[in-house]
Amino acid sequence: MTRILLINPYPDRASGINDSTITPPLGLAYLAAVLLREGFSVRIIDANILSIPNEELLEEIRRENPAILGISLNIITAEPGCRLARAAKSAGLGAKVVLGGVTPTTDPAGTMRKAVADFAVVGEGEQTMLELARAIRAGSGDFSSIKGLAYRAGGEIVVCPPRERLTDLDSLPFPAFELLPPFRLYRSRARGSPAASVFTSRGCPFMCTFCNKSVFGNQTTLHSAGRVLDEIGFLVGRYGVRQIDVLDDHFTFDRDRAAAILDGIVQRGYKVFINLQNGVRADRVDEELIRKMRAAGVYKIGFGVESGDPVVLKRNRKALDLEKVLEASALAKKHGLLVYGFFILGLPGDSPASMERTISFALKMDPSVANFGIALPFPGTEMFEMVRREGRFLYDLGTDCFSGYNSGRAFFEMDGLTAADVEKAYKDAYTRFYMRPGKVLEVLLSTRSLTELKWTVHAAMASQGFRFTRGR
Repeated sequence: MTRILLINPYPDRASGINDSTITPPLGLAYLAAVLLREGFSVRIIDANILSIPNEELLEEIRRENPAILGISLNIITAEPGCRLARAAKSAGLGAKVVLGGVTPTTDPAGTMRKAVADFAVVGEGEQTMLELARAIRAGSGDFSSIKGLAYRAGGEIVVCPPRERLTDLDSLPFPAFELLPPFRLYRSRARGSPAASVFTSRGCPFMCTFCNKSVFGNQTTLHSAGRVLDEIGFLVGRYGVRQIDVLDDHFTFDRDRAAAILDGIVQRGYKVFINLQNGVRADRVDEELIRKMRAAGVYKIGFGVESGDPVVLKRNRKALDLEKVLEASALAKKHGLLVYGFFILGLPGDSPASMERTISFALKMDPSVANFGIALPFPGTEMFEMVRREGRFLYDLGTDCFSGYNSGRAFFEMDGLTAADVEKAYKDAYTRFYMRPGKVLEVLLSTRSLTELKWTVHAAMASQGFRFTRGR
């Protein structure tokens, strides 16, 4: 039987990341489920949550002796993942090394060369990985007909035509949750434990300059409401899950479907807390939908605001009415939801004055929690190209970009805005938002358990944003 080992690497050198929130690698779990259905032997190692360094992983690969070694790479795990791939090839272990995720999708040939890998899956991976595994199992050396694949042919790297997006998400089996570490090991703001993560949709139709759209493009695909409810029921029944973290880019893309999911949770009697983890579009909610959220167990909702300056929003293709943000936030708070606001400082077009408007807007919106980050021009984004054309990078993003949003440093300068301006605004934002009378107490009182309180304190420290002295 063809053995396949899938690894989510441990970002052992990363800094400035919020390690208080670590969710399961559901992309690998979906891949595994499709491969298992086909009769392959599959194992997942989530080295990220288990903190397994590459040296130990290499020994585990030796013991497992897989025919295929799949390594998932994103902006945080790309550097250690490439090191692991090179080590596996240097050790002569015999496994075909396959890369997948955002980084190899953005630059398949470059990432393959850096990792000395045999293959890269470009884009949505389930069908491509399945066809590749079939070809390797059959001993075929011809990979030219596999869409969405990059492979070595002699001394060259060949990138096949892209694969069409999967439109029927319900055709996929449930992710192979059984191959992941216990849910209790993962980290999020959990009001109920254990908490499990789900994707109810894939992709986002909007064109924000700071988002990498290389995997899903601008097409949004949806699980049906019934399929989502069945998966939640499976998690509750099989694993005793008491919280669902929804990781969608755009849960409310189809408002009627979102309402059907929320109504179905109530009708089926699932007693779960629901965390809408990623930023929800403020202009896609209304009071009726928020009432349904509350009835279904939603206790936390995040709104992606990014900037409080309409000109900066327009420059970065964030089509958002800031008045809608204030209305949606007020409605959510009225119905007892914890509101998170996500903001980015140092975007193209920003200035000290516009960043001041963002901070002032955050104070006016007054979410339960405000997350401020410094703009990061991920390779593959329009922002990256804007900086390359009109500004200058301050670091080699090939090696330094794994220092994340919360590193407290600016990665580029453009439009006359200096790194010092951005870094000062970042410190000021946290100081002014949280050092108001009663705000820290409000944050602490919003917790409902010791576990949630520990998470809140950890997240605050991880953000490096609590500055008791301005400009410190």
